[in-house]
Amino acid sequence: MDMRTKLVIVLLVLGLVAVGFSAFGLEVARAGVPHTVDGAVGPSTAPGLGNPSNPASAAFYLTNKPAEPIQTQQDLGDADGTPAPGGYAYYGKDIGGGWSWGAGDNVVVVVEAIRGQNGWTGANYTTSSDGALTTLNVDSLPTASIEQIPTIALQKWPGAVNVMWTGLTDGNGNVVNYTVYRAPTPGGVYTRVGFSGPQVAAGAMNFNNTPLAPANYCYKIAVDYRRDATGGLYTTTGTSEAQCVTLGTAPTIVSTSPVDGEVNVLGPANIVVVFSETMNPTTVTWSLTPPGISLTPVWNPAFNTLTLTHGTPFTQCTQYTMRIGGHDQNDDFPLVTGSVPNPWTFNTNCPSPQVTATTPPDGATGVSRTAVVVVTFSKTMDPLTVSITTNPAVTFTYSWNSPTNTIVTASHATAFAAGTVYQATAVGCDTVPNCLASGGAPNPWSFTTNRPPVVAVTAPVAALCWAGSSLHDIAWTVTDDATPIASLVYTLRYTSSAGSGTITTGTGLTSPYGWTVPAINAADAVVIDEATDGAGDMGSGSSGQFQIDSIRPTVVSATPTGTSVPSNTNVVITFSEGMTQAATVLAVSINGGATLGTPTWSGGNTVLTLQTGSMAGGTAYTVTIATTAVDDCSPGNGLLTAYVWSFTTGRLLPSAPSNVAAAPGASNTITVTWNAPTTFTDGSTLSASLIQGYYIERAESLTGARTNLTPTTPWTTTTYQDSGLTGGKTYYYWVKARLTDGRTSADSTPANAALPANADLTWLWILLIIIIVVILVIALVAWRRRKPTPAAPAMSRTMEEPPAPMEESPPDEGMDDMGGGS
Repeated sequence: MDMRTKLVIVLLVLGLVAVGFSAFGLEVARAGVPHTVDGAVGPSTAPGLGNPSNPASAAFYLTNKPAEPIQTQQDLGDADGTPAPGGYAYYGKDIGGGWSWGAGDNVVVVVEAIRGQNGWTGANYTTSSDGALTTLNVDSLPTASIEQIPTIALQKWPGAVNVMWTGLTDGNGNVVNYTVYRAPTPGGVYTRVGFSGPQVAAGAMNFNNTPLAPANYCYKIAVDYRRDATGGLYTTTGTSEAQCVTLGTAPTIVSTSPVDGEVNVLGPANIVVVFSETMNPTTVTWSLTPPGISLTPVWNPAFNTLTLTHGTPFTQCTQYTMRIGGHDQNDDFPLVTGSVPNPWTFNTNCPSPQVTATTPPDGATGVSRTAVVVVTFSKTMDPLTVSITTNPAVTFTYSWNSPTNTIVTASHATAFAAGTVYQATAVGCDTVPNCLASGGAPNPWSFTTNRPPVVAVTAPVAALCWAGSSLHDIAWTVTDDATPIASLVYTLRYTSSAGSGTITTGTGLTSPYGWTVPAINAADAVVIDEATDGAGDMGSGSSGQFQIDSIRPTVVSATPTGTSVPSNTNVVITFSEGMTQAATVLAVSINGGATLGTPTWSGGNTVLTLQTGSMAGGTAYTVTIATTAVDDCSPGNGLLTAYVWSFTTGRLLPSAPSNVAAAPGASNTITVTWNAPTTFTDGSTLSASLIQGYYIERAESLTGARTNLTPTTPWTTTTYQDSGLTGGKTYYYWVKARLTDGRTSADSTPANAALPANADLTWLWILLIIIIVVILVIALVAWRRRKPTPAAPAMSRTMEEPPAPMEESPPDEGMDDMGGGS
C-alpha cells in the first residue's frame, strides 16, 4: 500500500469521527433548540363553531420524560372548508424551548373541545395523537379524529348503580381507561369514585358503584390518556354529560294471611299480602301449590296490599304453599325475602281422617321382604271399612290397636318380591263416618323392597393360570341396598373337575383375600363369592374359568446335538408346556465363549429358538437350562433339575475369492485381480487378519493342466502380474484363499484373458540399419569439406578466451606449411 492510499484512508476515518462527534454534539444540544410538533384534527373540515375541532385546545407532553412540563396551545388553527386533510383544523407548537428533548422521545398531544372555552357551547370532545421526535425542524403527528366524550347510561339495583358507556374509537390508541365521578345532584361537587377497566375501543364499558345507601346519585366520566410508561394518567378536563338516578330499597313482604304454618284455614279464606312499599301491579306474580285454585287479584289504592280471592274453596286437609314475586314501582327492584317467609305454607281445616304415618314410609328402600305394613290415622277408624292394597298385589291380614283403632298392622304370608317397587294405598272411614282425606303422610305411597347383594368377582379372571400351592388374591366388589358392606356374611369357595371346596367364611371380609391355591390340575376352576345381607337375601358372583397347574415342565427336546454342527445353527428347545418367556430365556446359558442372541417363541410358548451367530468352528459347546425356567402359570412351576447337553461345531472353510478378473498387459503379461473373502462358507464373518495369502493357478484351457504360480509362499495381495507369456494364446486363472492355520478355500470362478499374436519385425531392423548408414555417410562428407581456421598468435590468448578451433586443411597443404617453416 503506497503512502497516497494510506493518507486517503486516514482522512476518511478522521472525517467519519468528525461526523460522529458532530452528530453527538447536535443531539446533546437539543435542549432549548426550536422544534415544532404539529398535526391535523378531523374528521370535519367545516369552518366555524359548528365544528368542535375549531375551538379545541391542545396539551403536549413526553411519555418517556414525565418530569418535563406539560405545554399547551390554547386554541387550534381553524378548519377552512377545503378538502381533507389540508382543510382540517390543526395544532402546531414550538416545544423545543420548554423541554430538554432528544430524538426518539415520545410525544403525546391531547386535544379537547371544552364547553365554555374558545366560544364552544356543545358537549365536551377529545382526541389524541402521538409520535417519536426526530432531528428535523418539524415533526408532524398522525391525523386525529375528535370524538364526543361518551354518553353514560345508569342501571340500578338494590345497593348499587352500574355506569355504562361505549368506549371511544381512539384511532391512535392512547386511551387507557376512564375516571368515574359522582355527586348528589347534577350541579353538585363531583368526586372521583374510581376507574373503569381497560379501554375497549368502540366497545361496551362499565363501572359498578357499590355498596350504596338509598339516595340520589349523579355520575360523569372523563377520559384517561397514558401519561408515562409506569401507569401514570393524563385525565381530560372535560367530562361526559351528567346522568342521575334515585336509588331506593328492595321491596319485602310485611305480612301474610294466612301466616306461615297456620292450620285449620277455612276453604273460602282469601290470601292477603302486605308489601313494604308501592308495587308495580303488572310485575306481581303468584303461585299456589297444589294447583287447581284460580286466584283473582285486588289491590288497595296505594298498591302495597294485595288480596287474592277465589271462587273455588281450598281442599280440606291439604297443605298449600304460596309464593309471591314482583318489582316495586319506584326502582323496579325485585321483591326480596324479609322477616316474613316467602314462600310460606298453611294447612286447611280437616274434619275427615288422614293418614299421619306409614311404615315403611314413602320412598323407603331396602325394605325387608317380610316386613309388615303399618298405617297410623289421625282419628279413630272403623276397622270394617279399612283396607290396604298394593301394586304388585299382596294379600294382607289386619290387626288393630284396639280399642283406639288408630293404628292398623297389615301382615302377609308371602314375602315381597326382591328389589321391587310397591305402591300402597289405604282406604277407610272414621266412625261418623268421614272417609279418609288427603293430607298428612302421603297416601298412596311407595317403597322398594330389599335387593340381594350384588357381587362381582374381579380376580381371578378368565383364562389365566395359577400354579398349585401358590398364594394368590381373590378380589371382588359388592353393593347392597340396606345392609352395610362390613355386616355382610361371606362364603368363598371354588369348584373344578379336579375337586371343590370352601375357601373361607366370615362377616365383613374385605377384598382382596389371599388364597393358597390347592395342588390340583384343572383347566375349569371357578371361584364363587356368596354374600348374605341382614334381610337374609344372598347374592353371589363367579369368576371366569381359569387353570390350576401343579405339574412341573420338562424339556422334550433340545438341538443341535452331535459334531460337525454348523457354527450358525440356532439353539432350539421344546418344552412340555407353555413357558414364561423372560424367566426361561434368562435360565438358558452357553459356555465356550459363545453368546445366545435374540429369542423367538412359537407353539404357544413351548418352543424357544435362540440365535448363536458367535460360535467358532471346531469348538465344543455346552448349553444349560437352569431350574429358574418356569411355566406360564403364575408365579410359575420350574424345572425339577437343570437340563444340560453338548455339541461340537465343524471347522469352517473360508469362502472363495470373488470378482476374479484377468486383463492383458504389455510385453506378453496378464494382470489378475480379485476381492478377498469376508465370510466363511456358513456365512459367518471372516476377519481379514486370518487370511495368510492366495494361491494363483494358470492353465491354457478350462480343463487343461494347471500350474501353481505361487507354490511355495502364498501371494499376499489381491493383484498378481503373470509375465513371460506367449502372444496369441488365451490363459485361464483360478485363485484360492489360504488362512493362517492352513485352511484353504475352494477355487474361485475362473477368469481368462487372450494375448495378441507377436508381429515379424525383420523389415523394421533392415530399414533402421539403412537409415544409420546414410546418416554416417552424410556426416563424413560434411567433415571433409570443412576448411581450417587460421591460428591466432599464442600471446594473444587469455584465460577468458578459449582458442579458436583449428580449421582443417587438405593433407597436401599441410605438408607445404611444414616444409617452409624450417
